Amino acid sequence: MVEEDQEDFFDPNLVALRIVLEANATQAYLASLIPDGLQTGFQLTLSGTQEISRFQFSNWHLLLECRVCRSRFTLTIFLAQAVLIEFEGSRLVPAVQVEMIWDGETAGSKGGLAIHLTVAVKRIVMTIQGMHYHGEGIQKKCPKQCATQNHDKCIIVKRSKFLSGIPKFVKIVEVGPRDGLQNEKNTVPTSVKVELIHRLVSAGLSVVEATSFVSPKWVPQLSDAKDVMEGVQHVEGARLPVLTPNMRGFEAAIAAGAKEVAIFASASESFSRSNINCSIEESLNRYRAVTHAAKMLSIPVRGYVSCVVGCPEEGSVHPSKVVYVAKELYEMGCFEISLGDTIGVGTPGTIIPMLGAVMAVVPVDKLAVHFHDTYGQSLPNILVSLQMGISTVDSSIAGLGGCPYAKGASGNVATEDVVYMLNGLGIKTNVNLGKLLPTGEFICKHLGRSSGSKTAIALSRAAADASRIWGNL
Repeated sequence: MVEEDQEDFFDPNLVALRIVLEANATQAYLASLIPDGLQTGFQLTLSGTQEISRFQFSNWHLLLECRVCRSRFTLTIFLAQAVLIEFEGSRLVPAVQVEMIWDGETAGSKGGLAIHLTVAVKRIVMTIQGMHYHGEGIQKKCPKQCATQNHDKCIIVKRSKFLSGIPKFVKIVEVGPRDGLQNEKNTVPTSVKVELIHRLVSAGLSVVEATSFVSPKWVPQLSDAKDVMEGVQHVEGARLPVLTPNMRGFEAAIAAGAKEVAIFASASESFSRSNINCSIEESLNRYRAVTHAAKMLSIPVRGYVSCVVGCPEEGSVHPSKVVYVAKELYEMGCFEISLGDTIGVGTPGTIIPMLGAVMAVVPVDKLAVHFHDTYGQSLPNILVSLQMGISTVDSSIAGLGGCPYAKGASGNVATEDVVYMLNGLGIKTNVNLGKLLPTGEFICKHLGRSSGSKTAIALSRAAADASRIWGNL
């Protein structure tokens, strides 16, 4: 997994003051504990009368201190696959949480085991495969940004050839307040929508689609669009585009203070008629009027293309149809074209040729991707999109969403899951996952449902465990 010329992962000035290892043990005789692959930079010995048959490494919690400025911060390392060693035996023993001291000092054990640990932290990533990072992602520098050349080399992850072409920064367009809520049957109070937008911006999201100026008859959940815009007029540090399906919606949006709008067309003729009651050509004619009016007011317009690989009525959609609509939207003045797999049927095998075809007529830096997770393909599709040069990704907090006119379509890819994956790839997003998680909990609580984000579910459990561990030390 790691190349031999891999650079050090941790700045030498960052000292681990305390390490907590979560582990589970079962009764029996302890034989050789350290498996192949953990020998280098990691020695662990157990002594005492406790016999165990299984020792499972789970999560690492490190308390780090900078030698230069003395600032302290924590780093939690989540293992994608726990290191599991089994021996003979079956009787279960309660979970063991062990505190370990840096540089081989003996540490107290919460489970009756005497632990001696010597671990070179900068080698952990090199010796344990499948590590993921929580919080700010991969910590690159001392939080205080103190002046030392070594801090420029903190935790460097060298990209393999497989990842060499992916962007260093990805812009995330949060669509939860609009696309995520539009299909909710129970009315979400305006105050909750406004608070959600504030929280999303506070988490570092620079583009949050706030609402949609559509007929209340068709999307009653967004009938309070004007009030929502009034509630977010003073939000700073983010763009708050709104969806406008026609000139009436555009005029209402501008009157409400919108400074950026979005329009949407379908690559499927059938879906266009069922979704917006007109043909593809009729919709494009409507949008030419909108983009012209927006240009006169210097209002940026984003374009959406739905059903880019599949339609609930027509089945598969040929890339040429996507090319036509994307080209028309781009030529009428849309600054960015978001390509949406509305029903979530796409796989890398269908996304790659579709993107390749569209890139022939629209510059790659003007394209974004918008995936639904019906078949669990959103993250693989995002990854191949990044490899093809895409650097803008749409997502929805807690995986909320689904098109009211696309039966069977599940929610959008969860913003938490996207950020977690990008953090693991070393790609910057400027989004704070630590602030994003409670934002997802906030809206899910008001909706009376659990989060659709696997990352949120997993990290909420891990965070609860970590809190319990720190509290017991």
